[in-house]
This record gives sequence, C-alpha cells and structure tokens, in this order.
Amino acid sequence: MSAPDTFGGMYRGQPVSQGYSLGQARVLDRASAASLLEVRSRSDIQPPRSIGLDELVGQTVAALEEEQRLLAERLPEAASLIFDSHLMLLQDASFLDQIRREMDGGLALGRAIAAAARQVAAMFERSAHEYVREKARDIEDLALRLLRHLDNEGAAPGAEPAAILVGRELLPSDMLWIARESIQGIVLVSGGSTAHISLLVRSLGIPMVIVSEQGLLQAAARRQVLIDGHAGIVVVDPPAAAIEMFSRRNVQSAQEAEALGREMASETATRDGTRVNLYANINLLGEVQQALHLHAEGIGLYRTELLYLMRTDLPSEDEQEAVYRRLLRQVGELPVTFRTLDAGGDKVLAYFDSAVE
Repeated sequence: MSAPDTFGGMYRGQPVSQGYSLGQARVLDRASAASLLEVRSRSDIQPPRSIGLDELVGQTVAALEEEQRLLAERLPEAASLIFDSHLMLLQDASFLDQIRREMDGGLALGRAIAAAARQVAAMFERSAHEYVREKARDIEDLALRLLRHLDNEGAAPGAEPAAILVGRELLPSDMLWIARESIQGIVLVSGGSTAHISLLVRSLGIPMVIVSEQGLLQAAARRQVLIDGHAGIVVVDPPAAAIEMFSRRNVQSAQEAEALGREMASETATRDGTRVNLYANINLLGEVQQALHLHAEGIGLYRTELLYLMRTDLPSEDEQEAVYRRLLRQVGELPVTFRTLDAGGDKVLAYFDSAVE
C-alpha cells in the first residue's frame, strides 16, 4: 500500500534488513526464474557451441569454485554454504540423470536442463515445509547458471557503482555479485525473497525493503532512490527535505550505535555489584564483530543448524571445521558455546527425514 504523499514518490513496504541508503536505482526487471525455465524448456534456441553435459557441469563447477574463492572473506559462512549446495546439486545423480532422460527423449541439452529443473523444482514445491520449498529456488538458480555457461554468457552481470537494486526476485547466486559490487540497498517488488536471501542480505549489512507496487519497477529506473530499512520506506527522486531528514536519522543511528558501544562496560554487574557475564547469541559469523563491539564476553550460543538448513546434503566435517575455526579466530580467548544440530519441528532438513515431534 502506498504511503500518504509526504513525499511524491514515497512507498511503504515491509522492512527486511535495517539501515539507510541513498543512490541511483538499477532495475533488475527480468522474468522470474520459473518463467525463464518454462520458456527455455519449449525453445529450440541453439547454443553458440557444442558441448556435452559432463563437460558443461565441469566448467560450471570450476567457475563456481573460483567465485567462492574470490569472495570467501566478503561472504559469511551461510552464503558460502548456499553455493556449496549448488556444487552438491551438480554432483546429484538424480538431477543429472533427469537431464539425461530428457535428452534421451529427444531434447537438446538446453531444453533438457530447463525441463529437468522444472520437474525437480515442482517436486520441492509440493512439500508442506517452507525450507524444502525453498530448495526449488536453488534448482532453478542452478539451472539458469548452467544455461548461462552453455550460452557462453558467463556470470550474472554486475551492478553499476553505488546502485540501489530494484527487482522482482533475488536468487542465491545473485548474492555473489551483490557482495562483489557496490550495492547500497535493495528493493524487491511483490515479494521474491526467501528466508535464506533475507538472512544473507542482513549479514552483508545491506538495507532491504519489500513493496507491493509493480509500478515501482518503472518509476525507479535510473532515478535516485532513498531506502529506510528501519521503517520500510522507499522514496523515488526524494526532495531535499527527505534527503535531509533521512540523513539526520542515518547519522543519529550511527551515533547511537557508537555511543552504545562506548557506554557498555567491559564488565557487566548488577547495581549491588554482583558480577554477571554478558554473552551474545549469534546465527552467523557476520554478527561476531558487533557482539565484540558491544563488549560481549563470549558467545553464549552459536546456532550451527544454519549450516545444515541451507544445503541439500549434510555439510562435511572439513566444511564445519573451517567455519568453527574462523569463529574461534575472531573471538580469540573468549569462550564459545556451540549448539550442535537442532533439527526437527520448524527446522526441516530437505535431505533428511525429520522425526515427528
């Protein structure tokens, strides 16, 4: 629903990731992944090169591993593990066998990839569990990645400098170039965000708002856009008064955060002097520095289940060890409590039958 016209191009939406941002909009007005795959599954487009499925998979794996290596420090562990799920899907015999069956039925490689992805995604969509349904987006995203390599298009295009990204949906692989480029804020129109994407955007510290007005896609194109990720407000072509008001809020928010860090005592105690240890509970490594800034004396609970929820199979011991070591390096000598796998109930693993609670 549009906001009252306090400013002419003002929209109210759902805040997803907090913060303030101002920049030129870059509109990502592509069709949904499902629509793109539907069209490709019926298309006789001939790719610019002749290549087999195994070679295509090998090239896609190599490109994905290189992107992850380059962005290892920028992306939190949850993002890296999402892309590990792509690598696992590329080694999933059931998905690849479905592509081969489509090819045996007479489809060219591009059409076979799209058709197989649609079938597997539809299977995930029928699940009663949200986390399992979100795996459909992973399959669609991976299929589009394979098709880009087949068509010699390479990685998804990057963003313009200091851009506010406005689009219909984000895919997991979009987070690679969003983390790489100077994206200052994100506005999604009519949804298009899974719980995984929202978590990753917050971990990168990028303000994000979801609005319902389709017209924003046209209204924002190459215009200046202001985002208030606290209140869920988006302003297109903000007047000077709006920029000044939100600038004050941004400065005030930063000052309050800085003051809070200064005011927090290095040791916590009750008014009568009883010593109390103040620990932080975290989901992601990206939250560690904020906890330390606020003088947390350790990590009271690190929820490791996110390493499992964002994948299509169990993380290996080496993968888990790498994440846990990175956490321990950040906190130094401070104590850390790891909560081991907490699955079941609303935390459903797509690749493991959960016990009924």
